[in-house]
Amino acid sequence: KGGKATQTWRSLFYAFPLEALLLAERTEAIDRGLGWISPLGTSTWEVTPTTPLPGGLVTAVLRLRNDGQEMFTTTLSHYLPSELELVTLHSPALVYDAGTRHLTWTGKVAPGGQTVLSWTMRVGAGIPAGTALTPEVMLGLPAWKFAFRRTASLRVGGADLSASRWLVPSGTPLQLGQGATLTFALRNAGPGSALPSTVKLWMTAGLTPITATLPTTQGMGLPLWEGTLGAGETRVLTVPVRPWGWTLPLRIDALIGDGTGQRWERSLVVQGVPWRQYMPVVMRQ
Repeated sequence: KGGKATQTWRSLFYAFPLEALLLAERTEAIDRGLGWISPLGTSTWEVTPTTPLPGGLVTAVLRLRNDGQEMFTTTLSHYLPSELELVTLHSPALVYDAGTRHLTWTGKVAPGGQTVLSWTMRVGAGIPAGTALTPEVMLGLPAWKFAFRRTASLRVGGADLSASRWLVPSGTPLQLGQGATLTFALRNAGPGSALPSTVKLWMTAGLTPITATLPTTQGMGLPLWEGTLGAGETRVLTVPVRPWGWTLPLRIDALIGDGTGQRWERSLVVQGVPWRQYMPVVMRQ
């Protein structure tokens, strides 16, 4: 209000009417959305490894980034799940109440600055393999009387498909109108087997799949693979495509789901190369 647009201004669009949600869900959706477009919107919260073993250690890292134009007082509130035990605080300003298992912090984040808070936790030795944990932090801006949540996902002794990647270099040239085969490595780097997992494809206009059952149109949510993947196993998938556009870079996304709600996206950009024909030059005097 009363400000001028800068490179840090953002807009938020919902693909559905918020009135369709229940009141509690509507409030949560608005709070999460406002969190993303707030000055702290680019802050990150992660707990690694995402597939710890029972009794193993995990490291929580919160990076508070302020891309606003002024300094803000910021608060952190985090209740440790009962399955996790605090081991070490790596940031001296953090305050932990063992009775309530409540971790708090209050401080200022300068414009364009970053504050990193971290701590180490241990997974309970008796936690069954496959247990899902969702440690959550609440980030607040007291001056705005506003707070929003960020959640991390852990799967004890579970699969980790985050190491999956394309085996084709970004920017690979593809001849226009000719078929080409792209390869994708689906890798489980976790200690446990993956539940029935899926890999789907999304392609920009100008790139079409070559399949026996689907028409060669723009690919959106095309199923590529479904199955289980053992611990440490890698499966190489092939994607036959045909480019027909060259004015813009062409992108293909692999959308990975591990069957437990965790998802990853791996993108590859290729370049369509138009067909060229060189004709002889005839000169007459």
